[in-house]
Amino acid sequence: MDDLIARANKYATSAGRTGEGQYRAAEKDERSARWLGWVSTALSAVVGASIFAQWVQAYPLPFGLAAIVAAALTAVQRTSKLDERAEAHRVAGAEYGRLRRRADMLRLRLEGGDVKRAMGLVELEQIGEDLSELAKKTRALPDSIYEPAAKKFNEKHPEYSMIAPTHAGGVVARSEGTTIQYLVVQAKKGPREWVLPKGHIERDESPEQAARREVLEETGVETAVRDVLDTVEFSAPSGRVKAQFFLMEVVGEGPPREGRERKWLNFDEAMDGLRFKEARRLVCQAHALLRNTTGNSVRSSVAPASGSG
Repeated sequence: MDDLIARANKYATSAGRTGEGQYRAAEKDERSARWLGWVSTALSAVVGASIFAQWVQAYPLPFGLAAIVAAALTAVQRTSKLDERAEAHRVAGAEYGRLRRRADMLRLRLEGGDVKRAMGLVELEQIGEDLSELAKKTRALPDSIYEPAAKKFNEKHPEYSMIAPTHAGGVVARSEGTTIQYLVVQAKKGPREWVLPKGHIERDESPEQAARREVLEETGVETAVRDVLDTVEFSAPSGRVKAQFFLMEVVGEGPPREGRERKWLNFDEAMDGLRFKEARRLVCQAHALLRNTTGNSVRSSVAPASGSG
């Protein structure tokens, strides 16, 4: 089923990127229509207003040019049908969104074993045909619109990346009275920098197992995975890194095995203490989950052992 899941993911990604581009094209046409309408109306008002009659007689050339420009802009606005184009792009964006959701639901059903291979092939073929038909009916997007839209979609939806994570880490939380605290550790190459614990996923190790092991090795804190957070991608000297993060809670504490200092910070302190914006974003995501999810309590802190910050 992996090939069908990959194809469903490909269709969903394609539909999502194109839908994002259609919405971006709609916004561009709407801006152009507003600009043309405003400028042509303003110029027509200036040329036609009686208060400027003496100026028109005194300066016939510039006011004549203004009248020509106003008429030209009005004609461009009428013939280009920018408002209609914008609406067509919005409708296309909605249609691509509908197809993306169909591909998403099919992928989930394939992953869950709820669809047999033959039926999955039929549904995939239909989604592919619908994508092709929609592409024929809609206005093509120039690269200047599609490429930024695709990049934006990829940033907003990292879940569509089929590249397996290379690293795993955790946002570890505990309760200290009524305050939620988050675990940070000294960076290996910058002892004055504080980071979230993470590390490389070993062979035959799941991301969850790697996250628990890396947190234990770097901070001495034993954890249990509570929820899945976002992935983070960045370039490193060793190559491209894709790190899967988890919301984790404390099971026990001991001394850090790598000799790196650790600290527990409340939310505001974490926002100030973490240098990288992606780390701050992950803590924000974890904080929202803990505050908004039913049964949002985390384990209370245990007695800190030596080496804790």
